[in-house]
Amino acid sequence: MLYQNLNRYDEAELLLKQAITIYRTVLGIEHFNGAQSLGNLALLYHKQGKYKEAEPLYQQALVICEKVLGMSHPETVRIRRNYTRCYTNPLNMGQ
Repeated sequence: MLYQNLNRYDEAELLLKQAITIYRTVLGIEHFNGAQSLGNLALLYHKQGKYKEAEPLYQQALVICEKVLGMSHPETVRIRRNYTRCYTNPLNMGQ
């Protein structure tokens, strides 16, 4: 997230992809940490205007969070909010 905040998007993307791979390998495909990293990678793409890349990641993260954490968990809500902003107000993105 530090690299993302510093607009060092390539480095942020690389680390997030590595985190996703590690979480999926070690903890399984439906673990909260992997979903959180998917949501963070989606947000990174979203902030860059890469909505087509962000959408499937938001979808995957949301499905996992809803299943594992529930509909009202703060992380599920955060991902849903950011996903919705991808369509309703692309320039107003939160974390």
